[in-house]
Amino acid sequence: MSKVEVSTCLFQVARDELLHALKQVSGVVEQSQVMQILSFVLLTGSDSRLSVLASNSEVEVVTEAKLFSPSPTPFAITVSCKKLMDICRALPDGALVELHQSSQWIMVKTLDSQFKLATLPGDSFPRLPQQEQGVKIKLVESALKENIEKTCFSMACQDARFFLNGLFLSVEEGMLNCVATDGHRLSWEKFLPLEPVEDGLTAIVPRKTVLELAKLLRPNEEALDLIVGDQFIEVSTGHFKLRSNLIEGQYPKYKKLIPSSVSDTASVDAKVLKQSLDRVAILANEKFKGARFTFDNGALSIVSSNFDQEEAVSSMPVGYSGAQRTVAFNINYVLDVLSVIETDDVLFHFSEQVQGVLLEADKESGTGAYVVMPLTL
Repeated sequence: MSKVEVSTCLFQVARDELLHALKQVSGVVEQSQVMQILSFVLLTGSDSRLSVLASNSEVEVVTEAKLFSPSPTPFAITVSCKKLMDICRALPDGALVELHQSSQWIMVKTLDSQFKLATLPGDSFPRLPQQEQGVKIKLVESALKENIEKTCFSMACQDARFFLNGLFLSVEEGMLNCVATDGHRLSWEKFLPLEPVEDGLTAIVPRKTVLELAKLLRPNEEALDLIVGDQFIEVSTGHFKLRSNLIEGQYPKYKKLIPSSVSDTASVDAKVLKQSLDRVAILANEKFKGARFTFDNGALSIVSSNFDQEEAVSSMPVGYSGAQRTVAFNINYVLDVLSVIETDDVLFHFSEQVQGVLLEADKESGTGAYVVMPLTL
């Protein structure tokens, strides 16, 4: 006869509450960790609140869930994030979940199911060190989300120039600047904080942190706190708190890439341009995805070709009256810009002094600037 394990009921929680909280933090959990505990989540709580925290040793996210009934005693346990999420997904909507602790095991119980999961000591879960107090910036949540999404696509990925593998934040003239570049293109957006902030603050936020923020932030008008220290950044909202290390290094002087004087400008219908690029991309070189743009007297011709000497051509009318100009771009880079420009037309600004071409929304109130470097085809 098997031995009956004595277990202690830690808490009861609605399946939907627990699943939502796990989804919020699961983005920073990596299954291929050398440290097994980093594939776990830390569950802590007392009374009627459950705190769910995940970390990959560089960034951590914490959120809360409401318990079905007050916990009889404070607790701190760890459990596999993926396995607990899979269990919650397999349960019916409205199910009540109980977690019991028994020596080195966690028992997940419902009305008709029971799961026995391994656990590790809660006090051994690695936490980011609590740094000194940083500079607090109060922002509208939707504004931060929008500006991150409009710039993050230009971040480098695993570049040897490690300072390019992130988003550069700075405060200048009271505006918060979001800048990203991988050396081939640049995205720059800026917006006003809710409260005045002194100029001079700078930080390079890691790529992983930026992409996680883009997913977690909501398009609402609620205020959030962005805290920037010498070595950390923290974003605190009503539904999550994220804390991350920063990238150390000197970000390049990105303003030098933006043309200071414009010799010619072309106004192009953004929707028609996107359709044309989607067509010519079919026969573009799969590695470089390049196409030649020829602007000439009110018309734009886009030509792509590949190693098999196949060719695609698409033409469209544009607002342009300068000298004939041919420049080659990576099609995907231009499409990325078109995906975040919200006006009907996009402006191509050409300069004789700077190699890069400046793309902007066709509106005076626009704050975004996008530079795409030409290809050599």
